[in-house]
Amino acid sequence: MVAGQIREQIIKGELKPGDQLPTEFELTEHYSVSRSSIRCAIELLVREGLVEKIHGKGSYVRVWRTAQSQGGIIGLLVPDQRKNFFLNMLEGVETGCKIAQFRDGF
Repeated sequence: MVAGQIREQIIKGELKPGDQLPTEFELTEHYSVSRSSIRCAIELLVREGLVEKIHGKGSYVRVWRTAQSQGGIIGLLVPDQRKNFFLNMLEGVETGCKIAQFRDGF
């Protein structure tokens, strides 16, 4: 999955905030998929808040404020019900923290 691989590069810091993604053509060549597949992958990353598109300029890794500039505290209250939902939510929070460079506690 193209979006998953790009997401992983962002989380690992291989693609940093402000970095421009390769062009659709370059991504098409690299992943050997159609241009529409690349567009869908980028749109998914945009909806997830990881990438922003600038018309006429390209797609960029979204710039996040770091934990240091925000105090670095996150609270999460979860009821005992729906454990699978909680695990999915926690995974999303952890991913967001890694992207935003919240390091303490993870």
